[in-house]
Amino acid sequence: MNRLKFILGFLIFLLPTSLRAQALEDGLYATIYAEDYQLLLKLFDKRAPMTVANFVGLAEGSISNDAFDEGRPFFDGSIFNRVVPGHVIQGGVPNSSKASNTGYTIPNEIHPELNHKESGALGMANAGPDTGSSVFYITLGDRSYLDGDYAVFGELVGDPPHDLRVNTRIDSIRIVRVGSEAEAYQVDDELLASLIEEVQQNNARAKEEKVNFENEFLETNYPELEASKYGWRFQVLKKGKGKKVEKLESVNLRFIGNTPQGMEFGSTNVCSSYWIPDGGPASCEYYPNITKIITGLDEAILEMRLGAKWVVVLDPEQAYGISGFYPPLDWGDKRFHISPNTTIVYEVEILP
Repeated sequence: MNRLKFILGFLIFLLPTSLRAQALEDGLYATIYAEDYQLLLKLFDKRAPMTVANFVGLAEGSISNDAFDEGRPFFDGSIFNRVVPGHVIQGGVPNSSKASNTGYTIPNEIHPELNHKESGALGMANAGPDTGSSVFYITLGDRSYLDGDYAVFGELVGDPPHDLRVNTRIDSIRIVRVGSEAEAYQVDDELLASLIEEVQQNNARAKEEKVNFENEFLETNYPELEASKYGWRFQVLKKGKGKKVEKLESVNLRFIGNTPQGMEFGSTNVCSSYWIPDGGPASCEYYPNITKIITGLDEAILEMRLGAKWVVVLDPEQAYGISGFYPPLDWGDKRFHISPNTTIVYEVEILP
């Protein structure tokens, strides 16, 4: 199916411009004209209406922003400022002397049917949840680990431009409307504001549901949790003996981390986090006040004794917060990552 989509895209581009729209099914599209490249994108305005409206409004200059006066297409004259082979091509920073961004942000608009499983996904970049603006990307491979953290709002028609280089100039991005409904589609500040408000309300409800689910999970599985003086919670499974870890030169430890949503990971032999290997989590040598895993867990480890085993619960702000955890990518493997705003439950053991 994916191969057929690429062939269709190639054949469409062989058509004269006047006939190209006639070969497309009804809907909204965007054509990126970038030096020797013409990239046709199908926009998912039904499933990601706010993100599409933001993109279309910027492309056509019909919404207010800090970089340009109204009426000036936002993306014209910009560049693909980031190109990572096999990963993404990225653009959307305006070529403006007034501002380097739109001056506003939009929330994450995540639709469960839109994902990064195939190359050619069009997504909205961000610096953490709800910080999208104008920067967009097109995937060059399966980037499934981005699902849930970044909004997909379209897809490339045809094969991704794997030979495109960083700093390739984007001459223009033009919106293509096919069919009567698309032809009537217009974006202004009022429409975008209403869509932003709707997504914010949806996200607030989803956040409340997530908190309720996690609280129920913790109460069911760890009913004896106590609050520490630092704010994280813990439950002692085994007390251990001897001096606290903070009084020792080094200790061997092992941990398993999991989330209420079912993700599981474990310690490596250098006390970092990664997918659990077949042999289980590795033991590692931990040097108090020198080795750093994550602040809340480090604080808990110092309070433990040899032979102790604790459950330690870190709320998102005590864990990786809005940034999440994205260690260097090991090409060819499923990428390990911890999403922003994730609650983490550790079972950590100080080996005797």
